[in-house]
Amino acid sequence: QNFTHFFFFFFFLLREMRVGVVSGASSTSQNGGPIGGGGLKKTSRTNEEGGGGGHHHHQKKTDWDETTRRRRRRRRKVAALHGRGGSARSFSNFLRKMVAETEESVEWTFLDGPIDEGKMHEFTKKENGKALAWWALPANTRTYGADVLDGIEESCEKVAREGPFDCLFGFSQGATLSSVLCARKCGCDGEQKQFESVVLVSGARPGIGEEWERVQKEARFGAKKSLHVIGETDAINPKEFGFELAECFGGEEYGSEIVTHKRGHIVPIDDERIVKKIIETLTG
Repeated sequence: QNFTHFFFFFFFLLREMRVGVVSGASSTSQNGGPIGGGGLKKTSRTNEEGGGGGHHHHQKKTDWDETTRRRRRRRRKVAALHGRGGSARSFSNFLRKMVAETEESVEWTFLDGPIDEGKMHEFTKKENGKALAWWALPANTRTYGADVLDGIEESCEKVAREGPFDCLFGFSQGATLSSVLCARKCGCDGEQKQFESVVLVSGARPGIGEEWERVQKEARFGAKKSLHVIGETDAINPKEFGFELAECFGGEEYGSEIVTHKRGHIVPIDDERIVKKIIETLTG
């Protein structure tokens, strides 16, 4: 009889111990312990709420990621538009120093013109770099004297498709295209209908037809500010055409500024004064 009492007492004791262990495990899991999904949720929630202790390093990483995201969001999106006979590759290579200098403030997008002129670019022919354009021209005709710019619609559509952009940086034919984009309010933010800033280097008027009339009337309303870089000895787009185009942006009243240099048809990347002014225009 004593043995029977001992056996039931021993069985009861084992049962109570087992229930206590299971109950404790379940409680630990639900309150952020190492068992089950509840522990992972607790860890995640701790990180989201500021954390501390053992999770402090996660919070630092979160802060760093947020800072990085904010810095990237602040970068302005700039469409870089090459000149006739150039390409995105050749233009980005030429501006690589400026691109490196502005990597934290500018997100550069170098676009290819849709017109293939059927030859290789002077600087990239060894790399099979094509010579491209934003519109085709008849033989012996410059953009500023053309009646029609064959390809202008396709070019505007391409910029709009790749955008929206905050700013434009155009050289030669790309500068002229920039004036057209400003006049059409094309490629910029759909709500603002205006670029933050545009830089036109060695530009000229877009022909002598309807596009030119539109630029004269509307370009000044398409950008909050503009910088016009004009070469005193430019033989491709003579300086008078550069000044004529700059006038369409309304002068100081509309945030327009002109800078000149003594070289010809080129982006004067070795002129620190002008490079500084370009960067200020794109980022300020």
